[in-house]
Amino acid sequence: MNSSRPTLLTLDSLRNQLICQEYKLAKADCSYLTMNRSVTLAMFAWLVLASLPMQAFSQNESSHPCLSASAIQIQQVLQAPFEQSFESQSLELMLDNIAAAYSVPIWCDRRIARDTMISMDQRDETLGSFLSRAIDKVDAVLIPFDGFVMVVPSAKRDEIEANCWRLAVSPIAKKMRPASSKPFGWPDGSVALSVIQEFSTRYAPDANLEFKIEHDIWRKFEFRKTSSPASISACLLSGFDLCLADQKGVLAVMPSQPADPNVVWTYSSEEIEKKIGPVAWKEWRAQWPSASISRSAKPAGWRVTATVTAHRDLIRPLIPKKKWEEPKVEQKSFTGPVEGQLESVLPYLAANAKLEFFPLPLPEKQKSIQIKMILKNTPLDEILKEITKQSGVQFKRQGNRVEILP
Repeated sequence: MNSSRPTLLTLDSLRNQLICQEYKLAKADCSYLTMNRSVTLAMFAWLVLASLPMQAFSQNESSHPCLSASAIQIQQVLQAPFEQSFESQSLELMLDNIAAAYSVPIWCDRRIARDTMISMDQRDETLGSFLSRAIDKVDAVLIPFDGFVMVVPSAKRDEIEANCWRLAVSPIAKKMRPASSKPFGWPDGSVALSVIQEFSTRYAPDANLEFKIEHDIWRKFEFRKTSSPASISACLLSGFDLCLADQKGVLAVMPSQPADPNVVWTYSSEEIEKKIGPVAWKEWRAQWPSASISRSAKPAGWRVTATVTAHRDLIRPLIPKKKWEEPKVEQKSFTGPVEGQLESVLPYLAANAKLEFFPLPLPEKQKSIQIKMILKNTPLDEILKEITKQSGVQFKRQGNRVEILP
Protein backbone atom coordinates (compact mmCIF):
# COMPACT_ATOMS: atom_id res chain seq x y z
CA MET A 1 0.00 0.00 0.00
CA ASN A 2 1.14 3.52 -0.76
CA SER A 3 1.58 5.11 2.67
CA SER A 4 1.08 8.64 1.33
CA ARG A 5 -2.57 8.21 0.47
CA PRO A 6 -5.47 6.85 2.51
CA THR A 7 -7.55 3.96 1.31
CA LEU A 8 -11.30 3.43 1.52
CA LEU A 9 -13.49 5.91 3.37
CA THR A 10 -17.26 5.61 2.99
CA LEU A 11 -19.85 8.17 4.12
CA ASP A 12 -23.32 6.88 4.94
CA SER A 13 -26.05 8.03 2.56
CA LEU A 14 -28.47 10.82 3.42
CA ARG A 15 -32.03 11.44 2.34
CA ASN A 16 -33.98 14.37 3.73
CA GLN A 17 -37.59 15.12 3.03
CA LEU A 18 -39.65 17.82 4.67
CA ILE A 19 -43.21 18.82 4.00
CA CYS A 20 -43.56 22.53 4.63
CA GLN A 21 -46.75 24.36 5.41
CA GLU A 22 -47.61 27.74 4.00
CA TYR A 23 -49.55 30.41 5.82
CA LYS A 24 -51.48 32.90 3.72
CA LEU A 25 -53.12 36.02 5.05
CA ALA A 26 -55.84 37.47 2.87
CA LYS A 27 -56.65 41.14 3.32
CA ALA A 28 -60.37 41.80 3.51
CA ASP A 29 -61.92 43.92 0.78
CA CYS A 30 -63.08 47.39 1.83
CA SER A 31 -65.90 49.48 0.40
CA TYR A 32 -66.60 53.16 0.86
CA LEU A 33 -70.02 54.82 0.99
CA THR A 34 -70.60 58.41 -0.04
CA MET A 35 -73.39 59.88 2.04
CA ASN A 36 -74.56 63.03 3.67
CA ARG A 37 -71.73 64.18 5.97
CA SER A 38 -73.71 64.02 9.19
CA VAL A 39 -75.07 60.56 8.38
CA THR A 40 -71.58 59.36 7.47
CA LEU A 41 -70.08 60.55 10.75
CA ALA A 42 -72.90 59.00 12.74
CA MET A 43 -72.58 55.68 10.97
CA PHE A 44 -68.81 55.72 11.41
CA ALA A 45 -69.13 56.34 15.15
CA TRP A 46 -71.69 53.53 15.45
CA LEU A 47 -69.47 51.11 13.54
CA VAL A 48 -66.45 51.93 15.71
CA LEU A 49 -68.40 51.37 18.93
CA ALA A 50 -70.04 48.21 17.64
CA SER A 51 -66.73 46.72 16.54
CA LEU A 52 -64.88 47.16 19.83
CA PRO A 53 -65.85 43.81 21.39
CA MET A 54 -65.03 41.95 18.17
CA GLN A 55 -61.67 43.71 17.91
CA ALA A 56 -60.87 42.74 21.45
CA PHE A 57 -61.55 39.10 20.60
CA SER A 58 -59.79 38.96 17.24
CA GLN A 59 -56.67 40.68 18.53
CA ASN A 60 -56.65 38.38 21.56
CA GLU A 61 -55.76 35.23 19.63
CA SER A 62 -53.85 36.67 16.67
CA SER A 63 -51.41 38.67 18.85
CA HIS A 64 -50.72 35.89 21.34
CA PRO A 65 -46.90 35.47 21.33
CA CYS A 66 -47.22 31.68 20.96
CA LEU A 67 -49.80 31.78 18.17
CA SER A 68 -48.06 33.61 15.32
CA ALA A 69 -47.87 31.62 12.08
CA SER A 70 -44.13 31.02 12.50
CA ALA A 71 -44.50 30.03 16.17
CA ILE A 72 -47.21 27.53 15.24
CA GLN A 73 -45.00 26.06 12.50
CA ILE A 74 -42.15 25.45 14.96
CA GLN A 75 -44.48 23.75 17.45
CA GLN A 76 -45.72 21.54 14.60
CA VAL A 77 -42.13 20.58 13.74
CA LEU A 78 -41.59 19.50 17.35
CA GLN A 79 -44.68 17.26 17.04
CA ALA A 80 -43.12 15.42 14.07
CA PRO A 81 -42.29 11.70 14.59
CA PHE A 82 -38.70 10.83 15.45
CA GLU A 83 -37.52 7.23 15.67
CA GLN A 84 -33.75 7.32 15.40
CA SER A 85 -30.82 6.58 17.67
CA PHE A 86 -27.45 8.26 18.09
CA GLU A 87 -24.19 6.64 19.16
CA SER A 88 -21.48 8.66 20.88
CA GLN A 89 -21.99 11.99 19.14
CA SER A 90 -21.38 15.46 20.51
CA LEU A 91 -24.49 17.41 21.46
CA GLU A 92 -23.48 20.19 19.09
CA LEU A 93 -23.16 17.87 16.10
CA MET A 94 -26.42 16.12 16.91
CA LEU A 95 -28.28 19.45 17.05
CA ASP A 96 -26.63 20.53 13.77
CA ASN A 97 -27.76 17.34 12.05
CA ILE A 98 -31.35 17.64 13.29
CA ALA A 99 -31.50 21.33 12.36
CA ALA A 100 -30.41 20.49 8.81
CA ALA A 101 -32.80 17.56 8.42
CA TYR A 102 -35.87 19.45 9.68
CA SER A 103 -34.87 22.84 8.22
CA VAL A 104 -35.29 24.52 11.59
CA PRO A 105 -32.63 26.74 13.20
CA ILE A 106 -31.60 25.56 16.69
CA TRP A 107 -29.92 28.17 18.87
CA CYS A 108 -27.82 26.73 21.71
CA ASP A 109 -27.16 28.99 24.70
CA ARG A 110 -23.46 29.75 25.18
CA ARG A 111 -23.59 28.27 28.70
CA ILE A 112 -24.53 24.80 27.41
CA ALA A 113 -21.74 22.18 27.32
CA ARG A 114 -22.12 21.48 23.61
CA ASP A 115 -19.10 19.17 23.43
CA THR A 116 -20.83 16.64 25.72
CA MET A 117 -20.95 13.24 24.04
CA ILE A 118 -24.52 11.96 23.64
CA SER A 119 -25.85 8.45 22.99
CA MET A 120 -29.60 8.09 22.48
CA ASP A 121 -31.67 4.93 22.15
CA GLN A 122 -34.45 4.66 19.57
CA ARG A 123 -38.03 5.20 20.74
CA ASP A 124 -41.45 5.84 19.26
CA GLU A 125 -41.66 9.55 20.09
CA THR A 126 -41.82 13.08 18.71
CA LEU A 127 -38.89 15.26 17.75
CA GLY A 128 -39.64 17.52 20.72
CA SER A 129 -39.57 14.55 23.10
CA PHE A 130 -36.29 13.28 21.63
CA LEU A 131 -34.60 16.67 21.90
CA SER A 132 -35.84 17.13 25.45
CA ARG A 133 -34.38 13.75 26.44
CA ALA A 134 -31.07 14.57 24.78
CA ILE A 135 -30.52 18.01 26.27
CA ASP A 136 -31.69 16.86 29.69
CA LYS A 137 -28.24 15.22 29.87
CA VAL A 138 -26.74 18.73 30.07
CA ASP A 139 -29.52 20.11 32.31
CA ALA A 140 -31.10 22.10 29.48
CA VAL A 141 -34.63 22.59 28.10
CA LEU A 142 -36.25 23.59 24.79
CA ILE A 143 -38.00 26.86 24.06
CA PRO A 144 -39.94 27.03 20.76
CA PHE A 145 -39.90 30.59 19.42
CA ASP A 146 -41.21 32.09 16.19
CA GLY A 147 -39.13 30.46 13.49
CA PHE A 148 -36.51 28.66 15.59
CA VAL A 149 -35.86 26.53 18.67
CA MET A 150 -33.73 27.63 21.61
CA VAL A 151 -31.78 25.34 23.98
CA VAL A 152 -31.21 27.02 27.36
CA PRO A 153 -30.15 26.04 30.90
CA SER A 154 -33.14 24.64 32.81
CA ALA A 155 -32.82 27.23 35.56
CA LYS A 156 -32.99 30.10 33.04
CA ARG A 157 -36.04 29.07 30.99
CA ASP A 158 -38.77 30.97 32.86
CA GLU A 159 -36.88 34.26 33.03
CA ILE A 160 -35.81 34.11 29.37
CA GLU A 161 -39.36 33.38 28.22
CA ALA A 162 -40.88 36.03 30.50
CA ASN A 163 -38.46 38.71 29.29
CA CYS A 164 -39.16 37.89 25.65
CA TRP A 165 -42.97 37.77 26.18
CA ARG A 166 -43.05 41.15 27.95
CA LEU A 167 -41.00 42.78 25.20
CA ALA A 168 -43.12 41.18 22.46
CA VAL A 169 -46.43 42.52 23.87
CA SER A 170 -45.05 45.94 24.88
CA PRO A 171 -45.74 49.17 22.94
CA ILE A 172 -42.02 49.58 22.27
CA ALA A 173 -41.98 46.36 20.24
CA LYS A 174 -44.15 48.05 17.61
CA LYS A 175 -41.48 50.73 17.20
CA MET A 176 -38.79 48.19 16.40
CA ARG A 177 -38.32 47.53 12.71
CA PRO A 178 -40.11 44.37 11.60
CA ALA A 179 -38.34 41.45 10.02
CA SER A 180 -37.18 42.30 6.50
CA SER A 181 -36.85 40.18 3.37
CA LYS A 182 -33.24 39.42 4.36
CA PRO A 183 -32.74 36.99 7.27
CA PHE A 184 -30.58 38.14 10.16
CA GLY A 185 -27.38 36.14 10.54
CA TRP A 186 -23.59 36.18 10.62
CA PRO A 187 -20.60 34.10 9.40
CA ASP A 188 -18.31 31.78 11.37
CA GLY A 189 -15.91 33.45 13.76
CA SER A 190 -17.99 36.60 14.31
CA VAL A 191 -17.47 38.62 17.50
CA ALA A 192 -20.59 38.52 19.66
CA LEU A 193 -20.55 42.26 20.41
CA SER A 194 -20.39 43.09 16.68
CA VAL A 195 -23.36 40.80 15.99
CA ILE A 196 -25.42 42.40 18.76
CA GLN A 197 -24.55 45.91 17.60
CA GLU A 198 -25.55 44.99 14.05
CA PHE A 199 -28.87 43.69 15.40
CA SER A 200 -29.43 46.99 17.20
CA THR A 201 -28.64 49.00 14.08
CA ARG A 202 -31.00 46.92 11.99
CA TYR A 203 -34.01 46.58 14.29
CA ALA A 204 -33.72 49.51 16.75
CA PRO A 205 -31.75 52.26 15.00
CA ASP A 206 -33.39 55.03 17.04
CA ALA A 207 -32.54 53.45 20.40
CA ASN A 208 -29.41 54.48 22.27
CA LEU A 209 -28.38 51.01 23.44
CA GLU A 210 -25.11 50.16 25.15
CA PHE A 211 -24.03 46.54 25.48
CA LYS A 212 -21.44 45.50 28.05
CA ILE A 213 -20.71 41.83 27.51
CA GLU A 214 -17.86 39.34 27.71
CA HIS A 215 -15.78 38.76 24.61
CA ASP A 216 -17.13 35.75 22.74
CA ILE A 217 -16.71 34.26 19.28
CA TRP A 218 -19.82 32.80 17.63
CA ARG A 219 -20.42 30.12 15.04
CA LYS A 220 -22.31 30.84 11.85
CA PHE A 221 -26.05 31.21 12.41
CA GLU A 222 -29.07 32.53 10.54
CA PHE A 223 -32.58 33.19 11.82
CA ARG A 224 -35.63 32.86 9.61
CA LYS A 225 -37.09 35.97 8.05
CA THR A 226 -40.22 35.47 10.16
CA SER A 227 -38.39 35.61 13.51
CA SER A 228 -39.34 38.71 15.49
CA PRO A 229 -36.80 41.19 16.88
CA ALA A 230 -37.98 40.34 20.41
CA SER A 231 -37.22 36.64 20.04
CA ILE A 232 -33.88 37.26 18.29
CA SER A 233 -32.83 39.58 21.10
CA ALA A 234 -33.56 36.82 23.61
CA CYS A 235 -31.00 34.60 21.86
CA LEU A 236 -28.34 37.25 21.53
CA LEU A 237 -28.51 38.64 25.06
CA SER A 238 -29.80 35.96 27.42
CA GLY A 239 -26.47 34.10 27.46
CA PHE A 240 -24.97 37.23 29.03
CA ASP A 241 -27.86 37.51 31.54
CA LEU A 242 -29.24 40.56 29.71
CA CYS A 243 -32.45 41.41 27.89
CA LEU A 244 -34.22 44.23 26.06
CA ALA A 245 -37.13 45.82 27.92
CA ASP A 246 -39.67 48.60 27.61
CA GLN A 247 -38.77 51.18 30.26
CA LYS A 248 -41.57 53.76 30.22
CA GLY A 249 -41.66 53.83 26.44
CA VAL A 250 -37.90 53.65 25.96
CA LEU A 251 -36.07 50.53 24.77
CA ALA A 252 -33.34 49.66 27.25
CA VAL A 253 -30.78 46.93 28.01
CA MET A 254 -31.59 45.39 31.39
CA PRO A 255 -30.33 42.57 33.63
CA SER A 256 -32.23 39.35 32.91
CA GLN A 257 -33.65 38.85 36.40
CA PRO A 258 -37.42 39.39 36.47
CA ALA A 259 -38.93 39.48 39.95
CA ASP A 260 -41.85 37.39 38.74
CA PRO A 261 -41.57 34.80 35.91
CA ASN A 262 -45.36 34.84 35.39
CA VAL A 263 -47.02 36.71 32.53
CA VAL A 264 -50.66 37.61 31.95
CA TRP A 265 -53.05 36.88 29.09
CA THR A 266 -56.82 37.08 28.84
CA TYR A 267 -58.51 34.26 26.93
CA SER A 268 -62.05 34.80 25.64
CA SER A 269 -64.89 32.52 26.70
CA GLU A 270 -65.07 31.16 23.15
CA GLU A 271 -61.39 30.24 23.17
CA ILE A 272 -61.69 28.41 26.49
CA GLU A 273 -65.10 26.78 26.00
CA LYS A 274 -65.03 25.91 22.28
CA LYS A 275 -61.47 25.97 20.96
CA ILE A 276 -59.52 24.69 23.94
CA GLY A 277 -62.49 22.78 25.35
CA PRO A 278 -63.71 22.15 28.90
CA VAL A 279 -61.86 18.82 29.27
CA ALA A 280 -58.46 20.27 28.26
CA TRP A 281 -59.16 23.36 30.37
CA LYS A 282 -59.85 21.23 33.45
CA GLU A 283 -56.77 19.07 32.87
CA TRP A 284 -54.61 22.15 32.38
CA ARG A 285 -55.80 23.71 35.64
CA ALA A 286 -54.96 20.49 37.48
CA GLN A 287 -51.51 20.34 35.86
CA TRP A 288 -50.69 23.98 36.64
CA PRO A 289 -52.09 24.60 40.15
CA SER A 290 -49.77 27.58 40.68
CA ALA A 291 -51.44 29.51 37.83
CA SER A 292 -53.65 32.37 38.94
CA ILE A 293 -57.05 32.46 37.18
CA SER A 294 -59.77 35.10 37.46
CA ARG A 295 -62.89 36.11 35.55
CA SER A 296 -62.60 38.90 32.99
CA ALA A 297 -65.48 41.16 31.93
CA LYS A 298 -63.91 42.92 28.92
CA PRO A 299 -63.42 40.78 26.98
CA ALA A 300 -65.59 38.16 28.63
CA GLY A 301 -63.36 35.24 29.55
CA TRP A 302 -60.53 34.29 31.83
CA ARG A 303 -57.47 36.24 32.93
CA VAL A 304 -54.57 33.78 33.33
CA THR A 305 -51.34 34.59 35.17
CA ALA A 306 -48.75 31.85 34.70
CA THR A 307 -45.34 31.06 33.24
CA VAL A 308 -44.93 31.21 29.47
CA THR A 309 -44.48 27.44 29.44
CA ALA A 310 -47.89 27.07 31.09
CA HIS A 311 -49.50 29.45 28.56
CA ARG A 312 -47.96 27.47 25.71
CA ASP A 313 -49.32 24.27 27.19
CA LEU A 314 -52.78 25.84 27.47
CA ILE A 315 -52.97 26.82 23.80
CA ARG A 316 -51.68 23.43 22.61
CA PRO A 317 -55.19 22.37 21.38
CA LEU A 318 -55.17 25.44 19.11
CA ILE A 319 -52.13 24.17 17.16
CA PRO A 320 -53.37 22.47 13.94
CA LYS A 321 -52.28 18.88 13.51
CA LYS A 322 -49.98 18.14 10.61
CA LYS A 323 -49.01 14.95 8.83
CA TRP A 324 -45.29 14.36 8.59
CA GLU A 325 -42.99 12.19 6.57
CA GLU A 326 -40.10 11.73 8.95
CA PRO A 327 -36.86 13.15 7.54
CA LYS A 328 -33.72 11.05 7.78
CA VAL A 329 -31.26 12.78 10.07
CA GLU A 330 -27.71 12.67 8.79
CA GLN A 331 -25.25 10.98 11.10
CA LYS A 332 -21.71 11.28 9.80
CA SER A 333 -20.22 7.84 10.30
CA PHE A 334 -17.62 6.00 8.28
CA THR A 335 -16.77 2.43 7.33
CA GLY A 336 -13.56 1.00 5.88
CA PRO A 337 -9.80 1.05 6.42
CA VAL A 338 -7.92 4.34 6.59
CA GLU A 339 -4.15 4.32 6.33
CA GLY A 340 -1.65 6.95 5.31
CA GLN A 341 0.33 9.99 6.38
CA LEU A 342 -1.51 12.62 8.41
CA GLU A 343 -1.00 15.27 5.70
CA SER A 344 -3.03 13.05 3.32
CA VAL A 345 -5.56 11.65 5.78
CA LEU A 346 -6.90 15.04 6.89
CA PRO A 347 -7.62 16.45 3.38
CA TYR A 348 -9.25 13.16 2.35
CA LEU A 349 -11.40 13.14 5.49
CA ALA A 350 -12.30 16.79 4.86
CA ALA A 351 -13.42 16.05 1.31
CA ASN A 352 -15.61 13.07 2.27
CA ALA A 353 -17.11 14.57 5.42
CA LYS A 354 -17.33 18.14 4.09
CA LEU A 355 -15.05 19.48 6.81
CA GLU A 356 -12.69 22.42 6.89
CA PHE A 357 -9.44 21.85 8.78
CA PHE A 358 -7.43 24.93 9.83
CA PRO A 359 -4.74 26.15 10.04
CA LEU A 360 -3.00 24.36 7.20
CA PRO A 361 -0.44 23.28 6.12
CA LEU A 362 0.63 21.12 9.03
CA PRO A 363 4.03 21.66 10.67
CA GLU A 364 6.76 19.52 9.10
CA LYS A 365 7.06 17.27 12.16
CA GLN A 366 3.36 16.35 11.92
CA LYS A 367 2.97 15.80 8.18
CA SER A 368 4.55 12.35 8.00
CA ILE A 369 2.89 10.84 11.08
CA GLN A 370 1.38 7.50 10.07
CA ILE A 371 -2.35 6.89 10.70
CA LYS A 372 -3.95 3.45 10.51
CA MET A 373 -7.61 2.79 11.40
CA ILE A 374 -10.31 0.21 10.67
CA LEU A 375 -13.67 1.98 10.76
CA LYS A 376 -17.10 0.42 11.10
CA ASN A 377 -19.93 2.95 11.28
CA THR A 378 -17.58 5.14 13.29
CA PRO A 379 -18.82 8.68 14.14
CA LEU A 380 -16.66 11.56 12.98
CA ASP A 381 -15.79 12.73 16.51
CA GLU A 382 -14.56 9.24 17.35
CA ILE A 383 -12.33 9.28 14.24
CA LEU A 384 -10.77 12.58 15.36
CA LYS A 385 -10.16 11.12 18.82
CA GLU A 386 -8.42 8.11 17.31
CA ILE A 387 -6.23 10.35 15.13
CA THR A 388 -5.31 12.30 18.26
CA LYS A 389 -4.46 9.05 20.03
CA GLN A 390 -2.17 7.92 17.22
CA SER A 391 -0.57 11.26 16.37
CA GLY A 392 -0.81 13.44 19.48
CA VAL A 393 -2.41 16.19 17.35
CA GLN A 394 -5.41 17.81 19.11
CA PHE A 395 -8.60 18.96 17.34
CA LYS A 396 -11.48 21.26 18.26
CA ARG A 397 -14.57 20.86 16.08
CA GLN A 398 -17.38 23.38 15.72
CA GLY A 399 -19.84 22.08 13.19
CA ASN A 400 -18.00 21.62 9.91
CA ARG A 401 -14.92 23.59 11.00
CA VAL A 402 -12.12 21.69 12.71
CA GLU A 403 -9.31 23.64 14.37
CA ILE A 404 -5.92 21.94 14.61
CA LEU A 405 -4.62 22.99 18.01
CA PRO A 406 -0.93 23.82 18.49
